[in-house]
Amino acid sequence: MAFFVLAFFILSPPSLSQIYISPTSTCLPCNGSQVAPYPDISTALSSNLSLTLILMDGVFYVSNLTILNRSLTIQSENGPKSSIIDGNNTSNCLNLIYGSFTLNGITIRNCVKSKIDSISNANHQNSGAALWIENASATLYSLIIINNFANVAGGGIGLNYGSFFLYQCTIENNTANYGGAVYAENATISISATSVIDNQARIDGGGIYEVNGNIDFQEAAKINGNVLSFNNSKNQISCYFANATFENKAIYETGFHCHACSVLDNKNAVPVNICNGSSSDQGNFSQILIFSYLVVVFFITQLVFL
Repeated sequence: MAFFVLAFFILSPPSLSQIYISPTSTCLPCNGSQVAPYPDISTALSSNLSLTLILMDGVFYVSNLTILNRSLTIQSENGPKSSIIDGNNTSNCLNLIYGSFTLNGITIRNCVKSKIDSISNANHQNSGAALWIENASATLYSLIIINNFANVAGGGIGLNYGSFFLYQCTIENNTANYGGAVYAENATISISATSVIDNQARIDGGGIYEVNGNIDFQEAAKINGNVLSFNNSKNQISCYFANATFENKAIYETGFHCHACSVLDNKNAVPVNICNGSSSDQGNFSQILIFSYLVVVFFITQLVFL
């Protein structure tokens, strides 16, 4: 009897909602404790809908993992340089749909969404290579989102319906047709102490592309080095039927096109004239229209000669 009680104690999941995960785990069986962590995120998602998953040091190879209807925190044990989610350049990484999510101290890299589709049909199947978050609230804290690619939108992150807060994140060197770093639709976003740098879009929104929503750049948000790949012009943010607010000490470069915007406590923020699109912004937008027109003419010409 004593042996049975001891074995049950060892093999049972921990009573707390904190579950540990290690990519090098070799326990058999595992119970999600720090000494017997689960080997991957999928295994750790038990029937408990409210969990904190703690990623121990190492690289976690993740392929198209969809998490639904959760109150979930995924955090690293030792920071974003120690816990890495990797798509192995073959698949997207995380789809978080319905619920409340917090991601803390993780690097997400090498994720790919290669399906070709129209921007009017941007969804979890073709957009948001590293992260697609839909109909949810999410806090993204101390993340590094780097070297990801989506064929349609949101090379790094795709946000659709919900409220989102990004704090102390770095979103760098991601690529998509629209929104190299971030694509957002019907979303309310606050960005603070976060760098959106050196991303590229092949059509529009080198850094961020937003439709029908609100985006607030708070103190120490840094938006620069983002470009359109077809002409290497600066293109930080494109907002359509959306409002952008730039608060005190937002750091920026030229290359904004916003349907509507406002500047609060303007000390080191963007100039007020971007609210209606500055001349350089309109130039970038015009180049986009010209490029799109040439593409259409090319395809019509090909059809004529068939």
